Amino acid sequence: KYFYFQILELATHDIVKVDVQSSEDIWAIKMLNLHSAVCTFLHGGIVAREVPVFGAPFKEDILIVGLIDELRFDPSNYTIDLIELKTRLSSTMPSRSQRKQHNFQVSVYKTLFDDLVQGKVSKQFMASTLKIDLHKELGDSIRGHAEKQFVVIKTLNDLMDIIFHKIQTLTCISQVFIEYIHQESKQTIGHMEVEYDVIKVSDLYKKYVKFWRGNRRADGVDIEDAWKCQRCDFNSICEWRKKKSAECEQRNKKNAKIK
Repeated sequence: KYFYFQILELATHDIVKVDVQSSEDIWAIKMLNLHSAVCTFLHGGIVAREVPVFGAPFKEDILIVGLIDELRFDPSNYTIDLIELKTRLSSTMPSRSQRKQHNFQVSVYKTLFDDLVQGKVSKQFMASTLKIDLHKELGDSIRGHAEKQFVVIKTLNDLMDIIFHKIQTLTCISQVFIEYIHQESKQTIGHMEVEYDVIKVSDLYKKYVKFWRGNRRADGVDIEDAWKCQRCDFNSICEWRKKKSAECEQRNKKNAKIK
């Protein structure tokens, strides 16, 4: 899977090794990768791959970081489409519950990208959440790599100012697609458009946030995905499994009495 995506990535840009010496350097690399994608579109390019996005969607003050497989820019209509690539061992489309997960993932990616375009992500939030110093001088390797993108910087603060300004000249994502690919043959299994419903995405995201913050119990998987429990590290202490097992036992006893 990784090798397949690396081939696609190399079709649009080179992979360069850069030495990092601090958390600020690591985030500078992410920012420069985003800067490269933005400049691709500003300079007439139409495809960018492996595009990092980040932010705090739906005003929940939780940092989310994602990596968009592919963005396609149509300069004639000034639209940007998001394409998520999913490889599969089988040549069939995924189950309904898996598609639901994938749809949520790409919808969050769209939200993160759109928030960056609309200027909803602040340097101060990033610094306080990541506990990084925006004014710490970046390493020589990072600054040299930035200069290859015609960016002269000393600190992460300088770099974020440049990137946030440039990305706000773009447009929000217009359409979202998921393409399912057979891992062995590399043939496309299916191509789906995802309907972005901001209310549904927001409600589901906030439901997850309640769990992350310890404000609700975990929900069990859909019954069609119960096979996943075999691989779960917590299956021996899972209350949901015990509850479902008890329900099944009671149902079997009831059916036996009816017979």
